[in-house]
Order: sequence, then structure tokens, then C-alpha cells
Amino acid sequence: MTVKKLLRLLVGRKVKFLIIGAWAFPAYGYTRNTFDIDIFFNPTKANVKRLVTVLKEIGYDGVEDLTMEEL
Repeated sequence: MTVKKLLRLLVGRKVKFLIIGAWAFPAYGYTRNTFDIDIFFNPTKANVKRLVTVLKEIGYDGVEDLTMEEL
């Protein structure tokens, strides 16, 4: 999985999310190398359903068993 693929799936499935952490730094004129991406998602039931769909598409099994609080 690449970050590009993840972001395209999130946007394509209309998941409401924000990129936070080091990946968001360029928006503020800073850079920092990182090997992960931090994403905050809107924790509504409909949005969580869309997020779970994306996570399953990229290979995360078992996420449908998680509660909203666990996500």
C-alpha cells in the first residue's frame, strides 16, 4: 500500500478526513521526513462505514468487528 493509493481511496469513497502530523507540515511552509502518515477521520457512523470499506480494500482484515471507539 502506498500513501497515494490510500489517499485516493479515502477521497474516492468520500471519507471525511484530515492529514495531520509531519505530512501536513508543507501546508505551513515546513518539511520533515517521516515514514508514516497520521490521519484524523470524522467519527460519524456513516463516515466510519466508508473508512472501514477503505481499510478492507487495502488489506486490513477484521476492522468490521471494531467499535467506533476502538477505531
